[in-house]
Amino acid sequence: MKSKLLLFALLVSSLFVKAQEWELGLTLGPMNYQGDLAQATVNVVKTKFNLGALGRYTINPLFAVRGEVNYGQIGGDDKYAKLPPEGYGHNKRNLNFKSNIFEVSASLEYNFFKYVPGSRRKRFTPFISAGIGIFHFDPTTTYQNNTIHLQPLQTELNKPLYSLTQVCFPVGGGIKWNVKKNWTLGFNYATRFTLTDYLDDVSHNWQTNPTPGNLGQELSYRGDETADPNWQKTIVRNYQDPNSPRTVNRGDPRDRDTYMVIGFSITKTFRKFACNAF
Repeated sequence: MKSKLLLFALLVSSLFVKAQEWELGLTLGPMNYQGDLAQATVNVVKTKFNLGALGRYTINPLFAVRGEVNYGQIGGDDKYAKLPPEGYGHNKRNLNFKSNIFEVSASLEYNFFKYVPGSRRKRFTPFISAGIGIFHFDPTTTYQNNTIHLQPLQTELNKPLYSLTQVCFPVGGGIKWNVKKNWTLGFNYATRFTLTDYLDDVSHNWQTNPTPGNLGQELSYRGDETADPNWQKTIVRNYQDPNSPRTVNRGDPRDRDTYMVIGFSITKTFRKFACNAF
């Protein structure tokens, strides 16, 4: 995993080594996720912080290339789920997770206004962006006061041993304002679309015929740890037939998980950069 991230980081950095005008800076802001254990578009309670570094090369007044390295955390918990009839009683499923995220990405920015750092009139613009990245995650939960890594456990029936290093596609936008000749303040929001449904280790079917002492099966369904241990899985919605009482999936396999990053940034502009300056 580390070698893949390092290689991608080197590829991203190569975008800037020949630039005559480029920016380096830091970014800080919240990180959140959307998936089977997220009960709202933005779960304020489970929002964590993200810290990152960014580099930007201005190709021309309308286009720029941005590279980012981000480190943050995501999480979800059924105890924040809505109760019926607004929700589906997932609070009684009683699952939870958290995961650190380490990401390297590159994006193309399109400026709505012509933008030239250091100029008098072209110092502010909103922009949209899209790109590609690689990230590492590792969902965990707390069980009997121990931190448990969920990926190697059979928490679902026939669960694949999914990779903890995945590709993401950041899509978003923001604003940048060159407040002083070499200093720029920015705001950026981007959703990371992924190719996995296991950021939270929840996707498909319940384990069947639980075996006492099997940790994966113990963590497949944790409703027996709540005040209502007799809750039946059958009351969770059926994605093929919402009116059917049949036993249904532990998660929703139709949608991939996503995570979102909001960044408030400050960057400094450098000019006439050359490789021999190192």
